[in-house]
Amino acid sequence: MRPRSKTVGGPAAEEGASGATVLEVLLSDYPFPGFLDPLRARAAEFERRHPGVRVRVRAAGYEELPALAAEEAGRGRRPALVSYYTGASRQALDTVDAGGGPLFVPVERALAGRSHVWGEPVTTGDAVPAARGFFTYGGELAAVPLGLSTMVLYSNMTALSAAGVTRAPRTWREVASACASVGRARTAPFGVSWPNDGKLFQQWLTQRGVALVDRANGREGRAGQALVGTRGLEELVTWWHRLNADGHFLYTGALEDWPGVITAFAEGEVAMRVGSSFEADHVVRAGREAGFEVEVSPLPHRDGTTPVGNWVGGDALWLADGLEERTRDGALALAMYLTRPESVVAWHKASGSSPTTFSALRSLGAEGWFEAHPHHAVVRDQLGACSGTHGAHGPVIPGSHGFQTALMEAMGDVLADGAEPAERFRLAGTEAQRALEEYNATVASPGPRDPRWSLVGT
Repeated sequence: MRPRSKTVGGPAAEEGASGATVLEVLLSDYPFPGFLDPLRARAAEFERRHPGVRVRVRAAGYEELPALAAEEAGRGRRPALVSYYTGASRQALDTVDAGGGPLFVPVERALAGRSHVWGEPVTTGDAVPAARGFFTYGGELAAVPLGLSTMVLYSNMTALSAAGVTRAPRTWREVASACASVGRARTAPFGVSWPNDGKLFQQWLTQRGVALVDRANGREGRAGQALVGTRGLEELVTWWHRLNADGHFLYTGALEDWPGVITAFAEGEVAMRVGSSFEADHVVRAGREAGFEVEVSPLPHRDGTTPVGNWVGGDALWLADGLEERTRDGALALAMYLTRPESVVAWHKASGSSPTTFSALRSLGAEGWFEAHPHHAVVRDQLGACSGTHGAHGPVIPGSHGFQTALMEAMGDVLADGAEPAERFRLAGTEAQRALEEYNATVASPGPRDPRWSLVGT
């Protein structure tokens, strides 16, 4: 096999010493050992399938990647494919090349109705609605969905059963009831916890199809207005605040404190926690090793409502615009190969990413995978609840880092300092609006951008 470099210079494709076409790929990396190894293996397979092509894979942390891609684009470098985390999608749309034009072209436009590229079947039409819907802007698929996750509930059923709770809660009222039972039975110091994280606000509002910004939740044009004063957000804050006031919710006191919440659950300090579906295999296994049963269940919803969508995590592959035809088609063919059923199945089993295509779901179903791993079936079914409305696909927020920080800081003041929720979130709405406007102003300016524009709202 021809050697490949993880860090390279040069344009998106070049003619190597042997005349090979070199495709450069920049992928988001995450703090899990060997996270990108399966994708590197698929890239090596692609090289063998297509003699005369070399794939050079580089990696960057998912939070650092938007700034890196923008910096390189400004210097005239354009990797053929770049994978952005879902929370950085607005940054992908706003990244420009050295000439000031969009760095990326919508993948649906580049495919131009083709069913195959270099003999590789086009997979975009096979994408599940949760994945395809999130990466569709202005009615056009912008990027190829590569990874998919959402938020679910993890329950220590050993602690819940000892408290007389026989099933993981499905609604907000059931969460409060289970917490009260745990408190009375003292089977855990706290009933439930989750991090004070912007993703959770998005998840619970998207679950109800409630938009956080205008312009169809940022999907039919650049959002210009924060919609923080919604009834959906008010009800979420009220429920969360009540759990905390009643002594049922463990607040670690820090924003985005995933490690603290994960540790509290693992050590039996809380009976339930909300977490990413990416963690499902690890959490179930860790519970078993620690001597308690973990049940994975859908994220609880507000009583009297039916879930219509989900916030989604994961990544998608964005295609650079202005590439020479062979480079463009080589990059498209690679994207299709990375998302063919066999590749999606392998990626699901290695990373915990929920399958992004119907074909991969059918393949896993045929082998009995979901029966043997019911926690993955829970994630599959929750992501399948997708009404197709804009609000059900999650927001695309300009200035998402500042926007989400405004909500998190407000919630922290409510939980830790006893701030009055309605008044504090009115201020948060003003702060979120300011973050949105400042972002839009800096990306519209012809001069140097405020470096904060590339901060990812995780």
